Amino acid sequence: MNVYEKYSEEIILYDYKNSGNFFNNRIVENNLSKNDFSNAFFNNVEFNLSSLDNSNLEFIQSKELSFVSSNLNKAIFVNSKQYKSYFLNCFLLSADFSKSRLFNAKFKNCTIHGTYFKNAYIVGSLFEECEMYKIRLNYAIVIKSDFFPGEKRDMAGLNNSYLSNSLFLECNFNKMNLYSADLSNSAFINCDFYSSNMDCCNLSNSRFIKCNMNRISMVDVLKENCTVIK
Repeated sequence: MNVYEKYSEEIILYDYKNSGNFFNNRIVENNLSKNDFSNAFFNNVEFNLSSLDNSNLEFIQSKELSFVSSNLNKAIFVNSKQYKSYFLNCFLLSADFSKSRLFNAKFKNCTIHGTYFKNAYIVGSLFEECEMYKIRLNYAIVIKSDFFPGEKRDMAGLNNSYLSNSLFLECNFNKMNLYSADLSNSAFINCDFYSSNMDCCNLSNSRFIKCNMNRISMVDVLKENCTVIK
């Protein structure tokens, strides 16, 4: 049974044990570490200043689910289906979005280190001013999504990340730091890499089709069987 206590317009969650449905809730300053939210449905729900590290959110389905200034380190979102999720100022170290479907998701000013998006399907999403390092975005399909460093170009990037064996269609990597990233065996179609840093990248067997490759830095790149079609 889900037990709630209402105070004003905020919802405080106590001793949550089982999956359930959440509608129009705001959950503030709660320690929800290691909780099981698997198979839950969220509609217009916000977690604010809360800790959900090591929590299980497998197979959740959501519409307009928001996480603000929250700890999601090692949270498990495997096989989730999310529409218009919003992550603002969150920590997502080693979180797992493998096999998830993210539609119109927005990650802004988040720390995303060692995070898994393996086999994910990402459409119309935005990663803005996020510090991304060693993320696993391999075997994924990413469509019409933007990776935008903003004014944090030195920190916000995809350096040392794995983008191999994936398909990227109409994505924006403009001015992104891709230093030492693995893009091997991936296809990039109608993508924008203008003024991005691809030094020390692995581009082996990758394909760039009708992409904007102007003013790219490509020092010490592995590019065996790399194909560029203008």
